[in-house]
Amino acid sequence: MPSRARFWLLSASLVVASTSLACTAETDTGPEAGDDEAAVIPNIETLTGKSVQWVYSGPLPSLESPKVEVSIPASVALVTGLLPATYDVAKLPSYAKTRRTESGRTELAIVYPVATAATDKINPERNAPYRNWPGDNKTLYSIPFTPSVKDAANSDATMWGGFPFIKYSSVGHALHGPIDVAPEEEGGEVWKLKRAPVSKGCNRMAGEHIVELAHLIGTDMATRNYVENTVLRTAGKEGVGVPVIVRDAQVSWNGKSVDSDYPVQAGYESRVKRPAAAEATLFAAWDASAESYRSFVCPLDKKWLRQKALTSIPKDYCKTRWPNAEWYTNWSRFGFR
Repeated sequence: MPSRARFWLLSASLVVASTSLACTAETDTGPEAGDDEAAVIPNIETLTGKSVQWVYSGPLPSLESPKVEVSIPASVALVTGLLPATYDVAKLPSYAKTRRTESGRTELAIVYPVATAATDKINPERNAPYRNWPGDNKTLYSIPFTPSVKDAANSDATMWGGFPFIKYSSVGHALHGPIDVAPEEEGGEVWKLKRAPVSKGCNRMAGEHIVELAHLIGTDMATRNYVENTVLRTAGKEGVGVPVIVRDAQVSWNGKSVDSDYPVQAGYESRVKRPAAAEATLFAAWDASAESYRSFVCPLDKKWLRQKALTSIPKDYCKTRWPNAEWYTNWSRFGFR
């Protein structure tokens, strides 16, 4: 089994169906809330167990003035922002790139592969193809975790597998995990991201990437999705905005278009318009199954935190709590298949 697939086989146990945060349907004049991906994706969680709460524990800090730019034709998302002045750039992972700004600060850039809208498929709600709805979005809700099992205590349960849901339009378009296929359709690789136009309008990302992105924009990864702690980042209200810019064009950084080395889904090569190699900066796409990255993302064990008398996630939490990456290599002990 490919290394990337092994990580998502674990993650296949982390999905539940719900309508409360589904990506939106659309009308001829714009998107509307209410599109339910559960209608086409089986409730895998009934077979495998409930979601865990994923947290980021890698070397990257939360950024100052973060921004997200999505290129629909290239199926990539560029994340930029300023590193804290005291951050040691020697700690940066190999997939991150930097440049000096005119003010002398260090700007970080990371490119993630995404799945964009399946514009060749018809949305039954509007009898027209799905769209990504390009535009500038200045407000976002970064929801770090939503319980997966719906009951009296968790009425907001959703199917997002414990991964963050970063909604950037008021009607529900979001950056979220790679909800894709049922286990029987691709041998259990439910969370294997397809870099291609296959979504219903949201921009899907690999699970470890959306967790890292949520951290980069300043999300408190230890919270849950309740009204009082949902993270709202709006420039007009809080002075710290996180714009999400969706473009029907290439996006560029440091004078060149950006691209990811993550492969395009077979059969979609002609529909994903990658920039010419000579005109692009190519970014590596990391995955959590690689040995050097296994400690970047892991489940939050609140019981362990209480035993250690900790009230927040400590530095290098994943290495400390899961020193041998047991959560990944031996998931059967945690009830995962």
